Amino acid sequence: MVGDWLQLDFTKTNGTHVTVSGHQHHGGTTIATLTQSLVNSVNANPVLQSADGVLASDFGDATYCGIIAAQLTLYARSPGWPASQIQVVFTASTNLLVLPAGTNRLQDNLTDLRPRNSSLRQLRGGLTHGEPRARHDSHPRRVPCLDRRRL
Repeated sequence: MVGDWLQLDFTKTNGTHVTVSGHQHHGGTTIATLTQSLVNSVNANPVLQSADGVLASDFGDATYCGIIAAQLTLYARSPGWPASQIQVVFTASTNLLVLPAGTNRLQDNLTDLRPRNSSLRQLRGGLTHGEPRARHDSHPRRVPCLDRRRL
């Protein structure tokens, strides 16, 4: 509907408040177009492009059980727990439902919060006279599941 809107209110870890939105200015705009507009607004905002900012990605749209829906994922631009403490509130015009409701932090994906290159540093540091040492990785990572029958 003309006049529909989506809005994200961010509170960065330094206390800076940033609001971005997507608006439907003319008829014929779908929820997918409105959500893509919000993704573009997040990624184009200069305050959110810094290391303590946010990236919007993984846009998708579909129909679930007859309900037209769209989704996006927000990522802290820096890894680690402190960066994941950015707060975000997702709101919309009254005829649209947004989830999750309330104030949320970007801390749901634990693998994104762990250091990514600690094992690489340990492996590089473990080479002595061309012989690799055993590597200890205190940050477990998800690995692909292999079907041993195919090996």
